[in-house]
Amino acid sequence: MQWFQSRLIFRVFITTFLPTLLLVLAFLPVYQTSQQTSIANQQVAESYSIMADLNQLTQFIVDAQTAVRGYLLTGDDSFLEPYYQSLSAVRALQQKMLNGPELTDQHRTILTAVIAGFAEWQNTVAKAQITTFRANRSNQQASFADEGKQKIDVLKTLVDDLISVEYSRLKQRQQQSDDAADDARSFLMASMFFSLALAFVFASFTAFYTANSLNQITQVARAFAAGDLKQRANTKGRDEFNILGTVFNQLAEQLQQMMQLEKQQTQQLHLQVEKLVKARIEDARQLKLVGELLQSCQNEAEAADVVRISCQKIFNGSSGALFLSADDGFEQASGWGTQCYEAHFEHDSCWAVRRAKSHFYESNDTALQCDHLHDHAEPVLCIPLLARGDLVGVLSIEPCLDFQSAASWLEENQEGAANLAEQLALALMNIKLRDSLQEQSLRDALTGLYNRRQMDISFEEAFEEAEEQSSPLSVLLVDIDHFKKLNDVHGHAVGDEALKLLADLLEDMFRGTDVACRFGGEEFVVLLPGADLASAVKRAEELRERCQAMTLFTDGKPLHFTLSIGVAALAAEIGQPDELLKRADDALYKAKNQGRNRVETADLMDS
Repeated sequence: MQWFQSRLIFRVFITTFLPTLLLVLAFLPVYQTSQQTSIANQQVAESYSIMADLNQLTQFIVDAQTAVRGYLLTGDDSFLEPYYQSLSAVRALQQKMLNGPELTDQHRTILTAVIAGFAEWQNTVAKAQITTFRANRSNQQASFADEGKQKIDVLKTLVDDLISVEYSRLKQRQQQSDDAADDARSFLMASMFFSLALAFVFASFTAFYTANSLNQITQVARAFAAGDLKQRANTKGRDEFNILGTVFNQLAEQLQQMMQLEKQQTQQLHLQVEKLVKARIEDARQLKLVGELLQSCQNEAEAADVVRISCQKIFNGSSGALFLSADDGFEQASGWGTQCYEAHFEHDSCWAVRRAKSHFYESNDTALQCDHLHDHAEPVLCIPLLARGDLVGVLSIEPCLDFQSAASWLEENQEGAANLAEQLALALMNIKLRDSLQEQSLRDALTGLYNRRQMDISFEEAFEEAEEQSSPLSVLLVDIDHFKKLNDVHGHAVGDEALKLLADLLEDMFRGTDVACRFGGEEFVVLLPGADLASAVKRAEELRERCQAMTLFTDGKPLHFTLSIGVAALAAEIGQPDELLKRADDALYKAKNQGRNRVETADLMDS
């Protein structure tokens, strides 16, 4: 049944068209039978017409005979009127019947004989009887009458025979019409039954094949949807279901390939994500370690070393530098990699500093390059180190890549660099705060000089060093003369100004290894490591003279103040720093007792 596996539309067409065609063909015999029945009915009607005409012919012959008899019996001419009418009617009927197509040769022969016999009767009998009767009334009328009756009887017999023949033909035609109608009805019923049976068979086959094909495709589709990607539809045949199955198989094959490709890509993506996660975890671990190291740094130098070592690990293959904030710009604190960087640059030389945000120089043509990186052709990332709103430095990282790879490097490392910069900024700020707090704890808040606590520490260290190295050590104990009176007369503000002015003078005169401290109130201590007594006295005199020459203005009026200074030097008999300081205090007491504004030494006092 290869034809049945052809196109679905062809099967549907055959299922509907063939039974319809059979029904149409079945109606052809019915149509032919109806035509034959119509012809038969027409022939029957013709037979009835012929029989009626023959009966009229018989009636006309009888009327003509009767009219002649009546005339001969009565001699009345009115009896001849039907005779003449019958003659005209016979002639008209003769023309009608002989010219009609429905008479057979036998009919024409008999009809011709009847007409000829009637004509003979008319010419030999009727006319003669009428003519003779009118001429003289003789005894010959009886023989004419008998001879005429015989002729008329013969004619009537011929007409009756012709009617019998036509009646027989009428019966035959009626029987043929009935038989044809019966055959047509039987054939029509048989054809309808066969057509319906054939339509049912074809429809059943079509429905079964369609349902089976749909069921097969549905089962495959459900199995495929359930995850069995190896399922394929049966594609034997050429109909739409097989085309649908072929398309489904193609889609399934493509989907399977896409899913396999997606699975491979997913695996690759998982590997990449896993690799990236590991890298991020490692970066986070490194950043955490860097953060811990930075928080443990005691000074900026240690923080710079941590940044140098850590950046080499985190940003493998890169170069860079750490710049710390200075009074007039930024100073390079550390660097790594193969590139060289300027040791110092001003604030306006870096776009990251100007914008207070990261600046990535990617291309000479499309991005702004920082002035302090004008010799660098590779991409560079500059990150400002901001902590609590203060700019403490700049971190510059150079990936040493071409411009095409710079964007991907920036995408992968910018976040890590920003986190590192944030931790570094906090660490540097903490170091500055710690140094500031430590400095504040060791310095006098008013004068900025070391306080007594730092003096004790410095004095202890200088004393031990002098003893170990057998080097000289001198101490100046400085006191402002009449400081209480200065506060009482001019106010504490003027007194504070006098203290700060003296502190500035001490910082200007004593530098390097010398240590100037505020001992308390209006007293100051200056440690002079490596200075003998004579050198210390000389410097003390210089201090006194310069202080006497200074002018302090209060309310627009000049004011001067003087110093009393006690000087003591380390000697063999002195075993503790307090003893040396005690000698300097005794020398100061001596200077005050001798009129102030003078320098005295403990050695002179003892002598």
